[in-house]
Amino acid sequence: KKTLDQQPAQFRMPKTQTRSYEDRRTKKIRSETSTTEFDATGNLRKQVGIDGVTTLFEYFPSFETPDCPADPIGFVRFLKQQTVIPASGGGASTVKRFRYALQPGVEGSTLANVVPVEEQLFECVADREVLLSTASLAYVNTPGDSFQHGVLQQRSVSRDSKTSGVEYSYVLDDNTLVLKKI
Repeated sequence: KKTLDQQPAQFRMPKTQTRSYEDRRTKKIRSETSTTEFDATGNLRKQVGIDGVTTLFEYFPSFETPDCPADPIGFVRFLKQQTVIPASGGGASTVKRFRYALQPGVEGSTLANVVPVEEQLFECVADREVLLSTASLAYVNTPGDSFQHGVLQQRSVSRDSKTSGVEYSYVLDDNTLVLKKI
């Protein structure tokens, strides 16, 4: 027997989950099975849903890369790429890629924050990837304001050479930051 701290990081993560349903009238039983795989650090690597759709997850390493700064606490946790493969006969696969940047922490903090700044969505067509959209994210950068620092300020999406965006505004209400409605 191993103690809890001797177990691998993903030891409590299910590999297979089966749900069974019984029709009380006909007594016929139907089962649905989904599977998951995790890496050595406990991150989800592969998920196959009951519908046969497979989703693959790839993560940035804990050290700095061109699209992601080093994780301030040394973990492997930032999603690099997510690939969705449809069930047989289900159409094209899609790939979503992510980019991150370092944002300073609030005043007095010793760690910076890693925030997502871009998501690109591609469709896989005839062995090549076609860019469908790019979403860009910007955050409030006011380290002296612990209530608003780091909240989403703007999200813009480019699709077919057209860009649309949303700007966010917040108000402080009883020590709670609330999204301002316009």
